[in-house]
Parts: sequence; C-alpha cells; structure tokens
Amino acid sequence: MYNFDGQVIVITGAGRGLGRTYALAFASRGANVVAIDNGCELDGSGTDPSFIDDLIDLIEDIGVTPDGYCADVTDRQAMQQIIDETYDKYGRIDGLICNAGLMIPQEKSLDSLDLYRLHMEVNHFASVALAQIVLPKMQDAGQGRILFTGGLSSLYGDERLTAFAASCSANMGFVKCMARELESSNIQANVIIPANFSRISSLLSLDYDYEIMTPDLVAPAALWLMSTNAPNGMMATAGGGYYSIAESIEKNGETLDMGNQRPQEVARVLTKVNSGANNKTFVSFKVRMQFVLKQLMLKRS
Repeated sequence: MYNFDGQVIVITGAGRGLGRTYALAFASRGANVVAIDNGCELDGSGTDPSFIDDLIDLIEDIGVTPDGYCADVTDRQAMQQIIDETYDKYGRIDGLICNAGLMIPQEKSLDSLDLYRLHMEVNHFASVALAQIVLPKMQDAGQGRILFTGGLSSLYGDERLTAFAASCSANMGFVKCMARELESSNIQANVIIPANFSRISSLLSLDYDYEIMTPDLVAPAALWLMSTNAPNGMMATAGGGYYSIAESIEKNGETLDMGNQRPQEVARVLTKVNSGANNKTFVSFKVRMQFVLKQLMLKRS
C-alpha cells in the first residue's frame, strides 16, 4: 500500500524544504519522482538550478533515477512540456503534489494588491493549471491522486499572511469541489496543511522548537494521501508528529419566526449559538499552534 514501486509522482517546489523531503520519501519507496523547482528567492524572483541538481544527486544515491526540471510553475507551456515528456517516458502519472508556493508576510492586510495577485498566481492558479494538464491522463488511466497545499492561516487567521491565506483558501475550496466531481472515479483529490519550520516560515519568527517541527514529520501524511488507500476530499493537517483533519463546522442554529426577523434577534440567536458546546474553535493561527505544541510537549513528557 505504501510501496510506490514503478509509480510516477510529480512534485512541484521539490528543490528545498518540504518538497525535497517529499521527493526523498517517495523515491525511497521506489517511486519515479519528477521534481520541479525553479530555485527562486523568497519573493519569487530569480532562478537557481542547483537545488534540483542537488536533489537529483541525493535520489540517485538511493538507487533511483529521478527526472528533474528547473522550471517556473506559472509557465503553463513549460508545465505542459514536462507532463508530456513524463507521460511519453513512463506512460503513466500516478500522483501530483502541488507543493510550490510563496508565503510573503505583509505589514497590513490591504497594503498591496500585487502581492495578492502574486500569491494567487503561484500558489493557486499554477496548481489548478497543472491539475488541468494532469487530470485527463489520470482519467484515461482510471486512477490517480492529486494533492494541493493549504494553510493553517486560512483556517485560523494571521494578520501577517492575508495574501498567503487567501491563496490557500482558494486551494482548499477548489479541492473540496473537485473531490466531489471525482467521487465516481478512482481518482482522489486532497489537501495537506503542513506546519513545519522552513526558510519561508522563518520570516514569521514563530516561537516554537525547530527540532520538533521538521519537514519529515509532515511527509508521512503526504505518503498516505498519495497512496492507493487515499481518501477523497480530505484536508489533513500535519506537523511535529501531530495529525488531524480540518473541516468547516457549523453549530446548531435556531430558526426565527417570520415575524421576528430583526437584527437584534439575529444577534441574540447567533450569540447563543456561538456559546454552544462541543465544537473547539481557535481565535487565530497562533493560538491554534500553541494548542498543538502544548499537546506535543505533553505527549513527549
């Protein structure tokens, strides 16, 4: 089930951090990894093929021959060419992991519309475009798995990450809808919501133990979500060895009489509903992370 011998797994953002960890994890389990990364700076500028070259050397040391491409995921023509070459070579694409992305902190939520466009182009539109290229080949084969990347800031908020959170929310909503479309097929689409220290998260100055929040403690969730036993339409969180499922929740509401549809009554009802028990909520991404880290430390004590 978790042996990927002969399977072809395409991974974007594979040159460093979490993407590199994914690539090594799948290669060590026999997958033919197709790694894509343009080696850009934190702001998305520049190109450096050395990261993909280093990854290829590491995978070859495992005893597997990977395919590596220094390419920009927003270049649809380049992505089409890579997928076509991959399919011509292997005759199959079993999995697509859309991991490439930017996370640029902001001082104010509305300080730059261009920053929103950049996040959407790299984090969301590029993922959707790549899925559009790959999905028909999976449909022809009658099987496949697609994994998009979400964000905890989309779920719980972070005043520094509004553009990033918006792009991840788009991913999460897209996959929820696509998964419903794929229900009758043998193709699964899911979201992974990682929490790990990286060169990107270092910009946030989060107060946690970097030795706990490592990429290799996210990879097991990706291996499951890309396996033949994968669920469909799931949003799985992973970080530090703590795994959970993120879902939209709605508390039990009340119906107001037709003659009582007034704002003060709505306020009364929703205040009462919001104070109801049985649903755990978090006021922010930071509070949620503090809760998770507390559980991790208790588990390790």
